[in-house]
Amino acid sequence: MQTPMKFSRAGLLTSAATGLAMMCAGAGPVYAQDSDGASEGRMTMDAVIVTTERREQNLQDVAATVQAFSFEDLLQQGVNSNFENLQYVVPGLQIANQEGKVEVFLRGIGSTDSDFSSDPSIATHYNGVYLARPRGIGPLFFDVERVEVNKGPQGTLRGRNAAGGTINIISNKPDLEEFGGYLMVGAGNFDGREFEGVVNIPINDQLGVRGSLWSKKHDGLYTNEFGGGDDFETPSSQDDVAGRIAIRWQPNDRFTADVTYSGAEVNSSGDPGAFSGRALSAGETIEDLDDPWNQYFRTEGDFLGEYDTFLTTLTYNFDTFGVEYQGAFNSVDAYNRNASREWQLGQVYPGSEAEAAFIASGVNPQRNLLVNDTFHQAENSEATSHEIRYFSDWNRHQLTAGVFYFQEDYDFLSWDIGNGFCGNSDFLGADAPLGPNTFSCWQNGLGGEDRADDSEIETLAFYADGTYDVTDDFRVKAGLRFTDEEKTQNSSNAQYQFNFNADLFNASFNEPSDLIIGEPGFRLTDPGGRSIRLDTITPGDPIGIDYFFDGVASFGLGDTWGTFLASCQEPANDGLCEVIITSSHDDAGTADVTELTATNQVSDDYVNWRIGAEYDLTEDNLLYATISTGTRSGGVNVPLRVSTDLGGGVFENQQLDIIWDSETVTSYEIGSKNVFDFNGTPVRLNAAAFYYDYSDKIQQFLVDVPSPTPLNPDATTQEVITDNIGDAAVWGIEFEADVNLPYGFSAGGHLLLMDSEFDDTNVRDPRTGIGPNSDGTVVGVNLNGNKLQNTSDVNLNLRLSQTIDIDWTQIPSLSSFDWTVSMVYRSEYFLSPFNNQGYIREADGSVSTVALENVTATPNNNGAIANCAGCGGDATPLFWRDDIDGFALFNLNAGLNFGDEEQFRLDGYVENVFEEAFSTKGFINDSVNIRYLNSPRIYGLRLRAQF
Repeated sequence: MQTPMKFSRAGLLTSAATGLAMMCAGAGPVYAQDSDGASEGRMTMDAVIVTTERREQNLQDVAATVQAFSFEDLLQQGVNSNFENLQYVVPGLQIANQEGKVEVFLRGIGSTDSDFSSDPSIATHYNGVYLARPRGIGPLFFDVERVEVNKGPQGTLRGRNAAGGTINIISNKPDLEEFGGYLMVGAGNFDGREFEGVVNIPINDQLGVRGSLWSKKHDGLYTNEFGGGDDFETPSSQDDVAGRIAIRWQPNDRFTADVTYSGAEVNSSGDPGAFSGRALSAGETIEDLDDPWNQYFRTEGDFLGEYDTFLTTLTYNFDTFGVEYQGAFNSVDAYNRNASREWQLGQVYPGSEAEAAFIASGVNPQRNLLVNDTFHQAENSEATSHEIRYFSDWNRHQLTAGVFYFQEDYDFLSWDIGNGFCGNSDFLGADAPLGPNTFSCWQNGLGGEDRADDSEIETLAFYADGTYDVTDDFRVKAGLRFTDEEKTQNSSNAQYQFNFNADLFNASFNEPSDLIIGEPGFRLTDPGGRSIRLDTITPGDPIGIDYFFDGVASFGLGDTWGTFLASCQEPANDGLCEVIITSSHDDAGTADVTELTATNQVSDDYVNWRIGAEYDLTEDNLLYATISTGTRSGGVNVPLRVSTDLGGGVFENQQLDIIWDSETVTSYEIGSKNVFDFNGTPVRLNAAAFYYDYSDKIQQFLVDVPSPTPLNPDATTQEVITDNIGDAAVWGIEFEADVNLPYGFSAGGHLLLMDSEFDDTNVRDPRTGIGPNSDGTVVGVNLNGNKLQNTSDVNLNLRLSQTIDIDWTQIPSLSSFDWTVSMVYRSEYFLSPFNNQGYIREADGSVSTVALENVTATPNNNGAIANCAGCGGDATPLFWRDDIDGFALFNLNAGLNFGDEEQFRLDGYVENVFEEAFSTKGFINDSVNIRYLNSPRIYGLRLRAQF
């Protein structure tokens, strides 16, 4: 394990101030040069125009830490069309893909769950439109003009859930002057195929249309240690297609109307993450495994998504001010079915082979590879937004003001089908529902069937943000935003216990494994699609098997479960079958229908603001200071209970808080942006120091939920909960440098030095159950001084590129060759706030911090490998490790350009050249340590032709 570097707040801010002072002392005039080096006036770097402050500005004039990437930048630096790869070029950015959900962290601010109850902390935008559900970002990442990443709270101008910053994907608009376009085709490893086609058609000098089509396919990025043959699709395959139509009407120089439609269909094999706990318990680190992408899979997974976005922007410019309307409709329809795996049996490590062979041999016939435990998750979101914005730039004032309205309808589903025990339930003794001859099956894994149908978010905000030029060189700025928001969550939860007369069961099946559910073709009823709604049923009315069937859209080709359940409804079998439906919402554990549903609402209003000042030392040297705030919305948990360890063998069955408050981040940043002349060479040097102060820090945990049904020996009854855990702080300094060098070289780099800590926290440890009790008289785990998850002390990005002009008579059309090598380095970080530490409850009720391996509790081990000779035995507390070693990852791109205007380009690329493995997210509790990995080495060739 690496020892984390430590940086004090005072040391970091002092270093930043010293660096800024040195930059300012060296400021001087900068001149442009011709090819001979003779001075022709003011020297400048290539201007990059951005709209991070809702108006066009040179990137060097924006008083904030902003990075922008053109389409060519994305290709040359290894981002390509993969949104997750953006983290390789932005220091402090981390992007994870958890079962199709995109989760973003920026400078330590982020969220690890982006369902209805837990909004993102980094706001993502498409052409300036807020995307509430970031699942659909990837298919928008084509025909891109640029991508803007704005670091720090953007509560006034960008508003909703921009607590840590924003990412804005800006697509190309129609060109009204020139017909053109391009075709790009590519091929790579994992049988990769890629296509992108764009055509721009100016109808006349006032109307233009631009059409884009993109597709990408490749096989799964994992290998399956269980085999499965060439037809077995491992996780992380891709078969996506997307298209965009953009129309621009500009009848005069004052009015512009842009209408855009983007649609995408995603079809992949999903990414269920890697069960890593047993490998960690055996002393292995994920990064050092021979092949971290080699795992044990029983069945294939699926991720299906459909995304539609309609966007209209109408802009009218008067002489000194303008008005803009932006309306959007965004639809996300996603369904995920994880590849089936044996619980805790994930990555291949020394010793896992014996466990896999033992389970596959069917020594425990009630838990073998024929049981298809598969987690299903789906969501449907339809969001509408309207924004009217006033903007002006006159008489030393620049002002933006507006009103923003957002409304989202949301339906959600999660259910772990087939999870649990099927067999003779004599072990229940007197509690056996049908007497001593009872055969029982459960469907309550991962907390049972959870739905959030007809949930809704509604937001209304008013804002104003402006800059005033006090002098030609000195400006002050201020902004204010008022937001009123309401969330309504309609949730239902059902846990099923099926009881059969054993003779009835044995008449149809030879052994429990013959009762099969979850084969290919099995699908649950879509979110919001149930015809039987619990909230319309009179308490006491039976719902039974009919309700279970209503939640299933189709059974798989090899499933026998549906047919057998249907036979239970025959009059001749009356009394020989029953279903007990209970809920984790219900404290009493009864079958009262009223306890299976819950409607909860949270209303919140808050104010975001910013103030700042800017001073131009010269035309090329800017100093700035800002204080700004951002808010991440509060939300609603489904009603859940947990078992809390109060010490002395006492456990409390505790109802968790349903409502959690919004999180506020206050940012203090000072910075300087500069272009210097070093012996006739322009050099861009920027620096910023920042301090983030969290209030009511929001944290997600995966907790075990006690099952209200009679004991299910194999269920993993887990739910994600969200809560305010206390305060926190992040501080750091960031440097940026770019320079053009002789012989066609250019180089650039970003260095972010960062530290973070929790403060005033009292939380529940989901690994051991240690936590505060309901009345606060018993303390939980104190995280004070621990680092925030996903924050590395050192974050470094470097880029070196070269362009060489070529004049070969042998290949007269060959005009140039270019190459780019980019690197990202991150020092050690943690995937949870517990920072690889353990906790024990002392006899006096206090909680002490101990080394993880000294924790007295043990993980909830997989009983399927009990009595396995040669297996690893019970897991140790090392099962819960959450540290990620530092790593350096390299990307390479090289290309040949043909024609005077480079009409043709052939390039090759390698992502993750040395195949570094690291985790971008972890789910860690008493039963699982699930890691979500980056991609292995990806390489390929592309050919692009412009016309």
